[in-house]
Amino acid sequence: MSREIKFRAWDKANKCMLCIFDSTTQTDWILQNWNETYELMQYTGLKDKNGKDIYEGDVLQLGECTGVRRIIIWSKYSYATTNIKGEHVSIPLPHDWHKMHIIGNIHDNPELLEEGSR
Repeated sequence: MSREIKFRAWDKANKCMLCIFDSTTQTDWILQNWNETYELMQYTGLKDKNGKDIYEGDVLQLGECTGVRRIIIWSKYSYATTNIKGEHVSIPLPHDWHKMHIIGNIHDNPELLEEGSR
């Protein structure tokens, strides 16, 4: 079994997400003018409770009632989470991350960051 390598990029100018590389489907979009207009995000290799791929920048929530939310980040040598308030706090992936579900990402759903950490 080979490791899935996937990247997506947030196009700041056009405000849309692009799938730029997927080793499983051989999707490979080479951005000719790669610059600060794009923010690159890598697939973590993890899936949420619904089987959806988890990328850097995704906002995860634990349960419907608890409201516990975390943002996926790369921290030194591994994926971790940070709180919604945007504080630079690296929190290891919770042991029950597989019970969490993606509710959006920091670019398509900036309103999730304004709601604070519940």
